[in-house]
Amino acid sequence: MPAGGVGLTLEDVAEIHDNLREPVNSSERAKRPGTYPYYGVTGQVGWIDDFRQDGEYVLLGEDGAPFFEPTKEKAYLVSGKCWVNNHAHVLKGREGLCSNRYLLYALNQANYRGYANGTTRLKLTQSAMRQLPINLAPFAEQHRIVAKIEELFSELDKGIEALKTARAQLKVYRQALLKHAFEGKLTVQWHLSADRQALAGRETADAQPASGQALLKRIQQERLQRYQQQLAEWEQSKSPSIPLLQRGKTTSAAATTSHPPLKKGGRGDLKPKAPKPLPPLTAEELAELPVLPQGWGWFKLASLSDVSGGLTKNQKRNVGYPSIYGNTVRQG
Repeated sequence: MPAGGVGLTLEDVAEIHDNLREPVNSSERAKRPGTYPYYGVTGQVGWIDDFRQDGEYVLLGEDGAPFFEPTKEKAYLVSGKCWVNNHAHVLKGREGLCSNRYLLYALNQANYRGYANGTTRLKLTQSAMRQLPINLAPFAEQHRIVAKIEELFSELDKGIEALKTARAQLKVYRQALLKHAFEGKLTVQWHLSADRQALAGRETADAQPASGQALLKRIQQERLQRYQQQLAEWEQSKSPSIPLLQRGKTTSAAATTSHPPLKKGGRGDLKPKAPKPLPPLTAEELAELPVLPQGWGWFKLASLSDVSGGLTKNQKRNVGYPSIYGNTVRQG
C-alpha cells in the first residue's frame, strides 16, 4: 500500500442506502411508463414513472454480477433521479473521506473471492459487502488517481476504435488485393520483364506463358476426352455381353475400374451428358469488366469448371438466407 494509504472495509468508507431500492417486475413497469431510468445489477433495464433516488450513487451488483471476471465491471455510477431494484446495492462515498468515482474504480478492481458466493448464481450479501477490503488513498490524492485513470481509459478507448477501423480497412484491403490479383495488377512488373526478354530474343517457357484462349481450348479438349471415356464406359456397362446377374457387381480389380456398380433407380446408370459450349461474353459485358494484361481473358465459370446442382428447396423455406442456383453460376 502506498504511503498515506489506509486499509479499511467498505462500510468504513461508504454509506449504504439499500433501503432506497425496490423491485418492480416488468409487467408492472409496463403499466407505469415514465421518464425515470430503472436500474438493475449491471445497468439500466427499463423506465418507470417515479423515482426513489435523487443524486449521485455507486451501484454494486448483488446477485448475478461477474464478480470473478476481472475484466468486467461489477459497479457503475448513476446520477439524477432514478429507481434501483433489489439486484444492486446502493452506495455513496462518505463525504470528505471517499469520492464516488474513487469508490467506483476501487470496487471494479476488488477481489470478491470469499465474499461473493453461490453455485449457479453468485451473490454478494450486504453483510459480506460491508467487510470488503478497500485501500483508501488520502482524499486529495483520490482526485488525482481518478483523473489519471480516466485519462488512460480515454486513450484505451481511442486505441480500441483505431483497432476497429484498422480491422475494417484490412477487410477492404483483402478484397482489393484479391481483385487486383485476378486483374493482373500484381504481376505487372513480371509482365514487363517477360516482354523485355522476348524483345531481346531470350524467350523461355516461363517468359511466354500460354494465353487464356489456349488454356481454355486445352480445358475444353480434356473435358471432351473425359466425356468420351465416360460415354464408352456407360455403353460398355449397358452391353448385353455382361450377364444380367453380374451387372452392378465386380469380380476383379479390372472389372471395378472398367464397370462401376450401377445403382438401380439412381443417377449412376444415366447416360453421360456431352459438355455444352457456352456463348462467349458479349462486347457489352466485356466493356463493363476491367482491362486485363496481354494473354489474359474473361471467361464464364462453367467454361473452366464443372458446376453441379444441389437440392432445390421449397420457396416457403426462404427465411432470409441467401441462395444461388446452379444455372446462375454457369452463366456467371
